[in-house]
Amino acid sequence: MKSKPAVIYRAFSHKEAKEHDVQELRTQWVEAFVRAFLKQSISHLSQQDSENQLQRKAVVLECFIRHKPKQKKKSKGLSARQRRDMRLFDINPEQQRYSLFLSLHELWKQYIRDLCNGLKQDT
Repeated sequence: MKSKPAVIYRAFSHKEAKEHDVQELRTQWVEAFVRAFLKQSISHLSQQDSENQLQRKAVVLECFIRHKPKQKKKSKGLSARQRRDMRLFDINPEQQRYSLFLSLHELWKQYIRDLCNGLKQDT
């Protein structure tokens, strides 16, 4: 013989329902809803285990997460092969003179000094 579980849900009285503008529901419907919800939430337990679980302590319900459909990843640009084929990083020999890069080197040294809070120039 199955024992009736403790009252999980208490319906509003007629006065409370009117005061809070809540629709009154029949007790049988409410009990059926709560049982169906708990059965779905703790489906991994047998009927007897779930009844015992409800009698003893609070129940942690499973959280069902709906995963969003994966979106197509945007292209990150050109591949290494495409860059080689387009010869993007090939520098003409007349543009490879040492004197052209001295100003860039000075700029880099200034950046490092600023980054290191003013190192001495000979360091």
